[in-house]
Amino acid sequence: MIADKGGAIGVHFAEPFLNTEVWRHKHTQHGLPPDAETPRVPMTHVSDLANVIDYLIKVAGQDHVGLGGGVNGIDADQWPPDMRNVGELPHLTAELLRRGYSRETLHKLYYENWWRVYAETLPQAPVADAHGHRTRWASAVLPLGTQATRPGGHAILAHG
Repeated sequence: MIADKGGAIGVHFAEPFLNTEVWRHKHTQHGLPPDAETPRVPMTHVSDLANVIDYLIKVAGQDHVGLGGGVNGIDADQWPPDMRNVGELPHLTAELLRRGYSRETLHKLYYENWWRVYAETLPQAPVADAHGHRTRWASAVLPLGTQATRPGGHAILAHG
């Protein structure tokens, strides 16, 4: 299982991934891919997205679930009608708070779990002292709020 290996499961926002009835309607009745001529009938809500998060946390634990990427790949008609784009993420936050999620858990879902996975799995880069001698290895992911210098002297800053 992904959690046993220290990974994170991404929650996708598109309607067919949030509700089995939507999946059945859009993919079984109309074939794969869904028929573009079929009128769009919104069938999910932010509460369905929260239900998926609830389930995944129950199965994998809060340290192994994160909001998934790919929001640029979701067609406009696949968003739940009460969260039509990533700019309406506060609607999901409100639903999760209503369900009793703590600020700590929300931080894990929104970024900390992915940050941890990236820091643990991305390649390590050598760090040299002023004389060019390798002194240690650094992760390709910087801790929030730190500043480093890229080759060529360009500063980069990780913000949160």
